[in-house]
Amino acid sequence: MQRFATILSEGIAAHNIGSEIESIKMKITNLKMNFRDYGIKESIIQGEFLQRDEEGNRVASICEEILIKVNEKERDGIQMLKDADIIEKLREILCAKKFLVILDDIWDIETWNILCEAFPMKNTSSKILLTSHNGDVALYVDFIGFHHKLHCLNEERSWELLEKIAISWRKGIATNFLLW
Repeated sequence: MQRFATILSEGIAAHNIGSEIESIKMKITNLKMNFRDYGIKESIIQGEFLQRDEEGNRVASICEEILIKVNEKERDGIQMLKDADIIEKLREILCAKKFLVILDDIWDIETWNILCEAFPMKNTSSKILLTSHNGDVALYVDFIGFHHKLHCLNEERSWELLEKIAISWRKGIATNFLLW
């Protein structure tokens, strides 16, 4: 009996995580549709952007990728620039035009300190959306900004969500199961 309860509890926890992921995916999809509606180009840079040549500037690597995505026509010229010039050119573009820059999964303050030189925080109409598992990073970057902390659902809310999403089509079975 207790084993069943443990397995069920683990299943609920896994379902909660899956539901949260699906919710985030839906929000991203909606955001992408809004971007298209307003004529905003989508540019996703994937991979280990912080890994550049051993002697190279890691920040310049991501800045170079962003610059190329923003202005494909100048690819060759951008690739010929020195690291410091790449970072400065990106700062200038972010200040001159309006961009939404999403920095996903910044794990620690040191990483932000490496990246922040390329992203202006003042005198710009561009915005930076930063995600992190570490609340200290968010507070360090902008202590008065919007900070959203995800919380786990309690057992009652977990059951409610499970019932609505997973077994709502079998309402009679779900009710009998819950009363068990």
